[in-house]
Amino acid sequence: MKILLIKPPLNKTSIIGDSLIEPLELEILAATVSQYPCRILDMRIDADLKSTLEEFLPDLVGITAYTTEVPMVRGLIRRVKVLAPSAFVVVGGCHASVVPRDFFATGVDAVAVGNGEALFPGLVNAIARRGDLSQVSGLWHRSKDRYAYTGDPPFLKDLNTLPPPARWLTQSYRHRYFFGRNRPAAAIMTSRGCPFRCSFCSIWKMMNGKYLVRNAEKVVEELSDIQERHVFIADDNTLSHARHAGGLAAAIGRAGLRKCYKMYGRADAIVSRPDIVEQWRSVGLQTVIMGLESFQDRRLTQFNKGSTVDLQNRAIEILKANGIRVRAYFIVDPDFTRGDFRALLDYVEREEITEPMFSILTPLPGTDLFEQSRERLLLDRHELFDLVHAVLPTRLPRREFYAEFSKLYRKSYPLKKILGVNGAPLRAGRLVGGGLAYLKMRAITRRMEHAYRIEEKIHAETRTDQPGIQHEAGHPAAKNHALPAPGAGVSRRHDSAELDGDPGG
Repeated sequence: MKILLIKPPLNKTSIIGDSLIEPLELEILAATVSQYPCRILDMRIDADLKSTLEEFLPDLVGITAYTTEVPMVRGLIRRVKVLAPSAFVVVGGCHASVVPRDFFATGVDAVAVGNGEALFPGLVNAIARRGDLSQVSGLWHRSKDRYAYTGDPPFLKDLNTLPPPARWLTQSYRHRYFFGRNRPAAAIMTSRGCPFRCSFCSIWKMMNGKYLVRNAEKVVEELSDIQERHVFIADDNTLSHARHAGGLAAAIGRAGLRKCYKMYGRADAIVSRPDIVEQWRSVGLQTVIMGLESFQDRRLTQFNKGSTVDLQNRAIEILKANGIRVRAYFIVDPDFTRGDFRALLDYVEREEITEPMFSILTPLPGTDLFEQSRERLLLDRHELFDLVHAVLPTRLPRREFYAEFSKLYRKSYPLKKILGVNGAPLRAGRLVGGGLAYLKMRAITRRMEHAYRIEEKIHAETRTDQPGIQHEAGHPAAKNHALPAPGAGVSRRHDSAELDGDPGG
């Protein structure tokens, strides 16, 4: 029984991308079935699917997918079935968990929902022993021309039961993983879930509102085995559990590990416990990624963020006082006026935020925002749900909106900032590297300005093989990982859903 796990290629329609993180989800998944031969194909780096399938001859192929990757993954599945027709193909990941129907297509043998680590061993063992897939909970499995649902997925109750990620399976790729200018960079999970309820996020729904943490000693043991100096703590929200965050920093300090860390952090967690920020700084924390989202309290309330602008400003001050870089993420509402764009730039400049990142408010499937906005969707092609295309109507004319959005980056990242000019003489390496980074940023902003052309092209197309986001009533419902409601084309345990024709992609 040989297993091939695939990380799909990058979405070519997307515009921004300054990181390439190791496929931690697949490394953990592979570790749960270590008794079987397994490989990971990271197609963001290695696109040679044909050679891998012909040389490895897998019995099971597992593919993960985000919303923007749906059309690409459906096309990838067709290729897998041509090259390895006898292989069992299962799709999982975030999008499969909230809209499984998007993968009910020729070539897909099963769709897994929920935490893959909890159901994958059972699925693999059932296939290896030719067992009954209906006994594997959390699965939509193909039965003739229909998909049958096996019941609600098992919930992962304790992260400490998970084995360490099988990083040796990505050894040939590891020098290519990076985050910003930090390369090579590794990733590690110390917690999962988020206790907050932001309307634009589905994490808390995927986790049924739970927030799980790992034992500090287990995290330190895993960190000790990581060779890379730069480590991205790939949690949804690391600092919000004060006891966990403080205990983990203390354990890292006792172990004497010398690494550079990046992590997500909320403003309220930083303000309530600045001592934990200081503690983390002492063990190597260099950058905190903050989802500030807005410079206006009314929009923070609208997003159900549970924060205020004043709280955010205080958090920025605390991080700066500790010499920690702030990478701040802002949401650009399609309802923005020219004045809103100017005010956002003024706020970034006033608070001296050196690494702002901007994304367009996007109602991703599985979120409350999707439920509130789905009738207003102007664009419904999966690949455009990448946070840099406005899938909702804009107050400004589309061309003007994208020009203003592009200006946010141009004004925030002038050549002087990218080169790092601060009065010191420039070294050749900084000059070359900064110059290339500037040219890349200019190319990105030009693509942003012309994003409306992609929309015009899409509206002009009459293809029927690229279905968009599904709109069945209640389809991204929060409960049960957003499985479509009975009567909406799919049904619950012991019932089944008809197999759609091949949707293309």
